[in-house]
Amino acid sequence: MYQTSYNPEMQKIKDHVEKLTTKEIITLLDPGTRGRYSYVPIKELKVDLQLDGGYQRDPSPELTRRFEKIAREFRYMKLGSLSVMQRTNGDKYIVDGQQRWRAALMRGDIKELPCMIHPSTGRSSEAIIFYALNVFRSSVAAVSKFIAAERAGMQPQREIAGWLKTIGLTVMGNGKAPHGVCFPFNLQKKWQQDSDLAKEAMLMQMEINDGDSLCGDVFLGLYYLLREEQPIRGEAQKLKKMGGKTLLIKSMKQVKIEAGVESNRTRAQGILRLINKGRKIKLRLSADDEA
Repeated sequence: MYQTSYNPEMQKIKDHVEKLTTKEIITLLDPGTRGRYSYVPIKELKVDLQLDGGYQRDPSPELTRRFEKIAREFRYMKLGSLSVMQRTNGDKYIVDGQQRWRAALMRGDIKELPCMIHPSTGRSSEAIIFYALNVFRSSVAAVSKFIAAERAGMQPQREIAGWLKTIGLTVMGNGKAPHGVCFPFNLQKKWQQDSDLAKEAMLMQMEINDGDSLCGDVFLGLYYLLREEQPIRGEAQKLKKMGGKTLLIKSMKQVKIEAGVESNRTRAQGILRLINKGRKIKLRLSADDEA
């Protein structure tokens, strides 16, 4: 999936690339050589930072924290190979893998890194490759991560998948399938907080939907209400008769517009708004901040 949102860092690189002549771009887009694979001494690798007029992101406190996490969890099996371009003077510049390289430097016990090395004609050729790698890259979807973790026997993914199977559900990317769960990240997060409430929220939504596909926002709203100990357990049939998932989503969107923000609390308020219809004693959320 292509990136379409504005990214100031990518814009800097794009501006640099757009200064290239047509002849330079044609040359750079040529498939060229296949490169060579080699373990390179870590201290021989370089990055061309934006601070120095280059194309790589400058280290920031946020990125440094990410480097530290990668360093703590460093495993060669997860490392892969860095994409490196070698200039005519022999200097080797990383075009993909700066974070892994900095994490390895932090550790101090990593002396070499596996690299795929390609020839470079200079900063412009590296910048266009860096731009292409980052613009045309898509992150791994939460569904794919969950399935991979479950197949690897990791918890709580395996436990969640096993329970879902007992009620006829499975994690999948198709959000329109009535037996599919396309929000594994939120389900896993709430499961880890309180698995019993997560199960109850799922079962209650299934009753409300009556065969319609499940919705992550509805799940989060129901879980919030259950955790707040709101007496909603007998309201599933009422919500189903009122319009089920479609009306719940509409109500949650309306509350979001009114509040000017979307949160699990506003999702819960959207559900309560429907439950409170026809009730003499209205249900109210506590004034505490969202859990």
